[in-house]
Amino acid sequence: MPHNTACIHEAQEDHASWLFPHIDLDGICTFNEARQGMGRSIVKSWSNRLDTTKILESDADDQLILYIPFTGIVKLRSIVLRCFPEETAPKRCEIFMNRQDVDFDTIESLKPVQSMDLVAPEDAGEIIEYPVKTQFYQSCENITLFFPGNWSKEEDQTRICLLGFKGIWSELKKQPVITLYEAAPNPMDHVHEQTIDAGPVNNLFLH
Repeated sequence: MPHNTACIHEAQEDHASWLFPHIDLDGICTFNEARQGMGRSIVKSWSNRLDTTKILESDADDQLILYIPFTGIVKLRSIVLRCFPEETAPKRCEIFMNRQDVDFDTIESLKPVQSMDLVAPEDAGEIIEYPVKTQFYQSCENITLFFPGNWSKEEDQTRICLLGFKGIWSELKKQPVITLYEAAPNPMDHVHEQTIDAGPVNNLFLH
């Protein structure tokens, strides 16, 4: 399993590669969110990335799963996170690509594309960009993130206030539908055998 603990830095001012306009917001699905719609609310536009009033909080325990579909094909470059400078910040993130079957019933049996250790609580309040291993993410139609826990041994609630993605988007090209049809019937294509009852057959080659 590819594992990443390095190359973590504060997100650069690079809004051109910010993939928010190419995310299917209505298709976002969050497992174990405290209130419906919380997961979708932290996927923010570039201009709203500093807003900390809309947050995602886990419900029953400290685990979270977020399914993020794109509106085309994405070459993913990095994942951007901002939490709070406290132990409610997630400790690790596991990434799955182009799967629609990731939930709490299947997560333990699935192998992530990549697993990343996240920054310690004292740095979690910054906007942190986590570069991914781009060779694995050349044709992303959707990404699922699994946060298996936070930094606290007692706090059951994980909190995140920003989730973003950077990369290159391209339109999903549909395969053309080829229909074969006959423009007009050709009589020569439909020759039927005709049987003539002419009585006994005479062998002409005997005469």
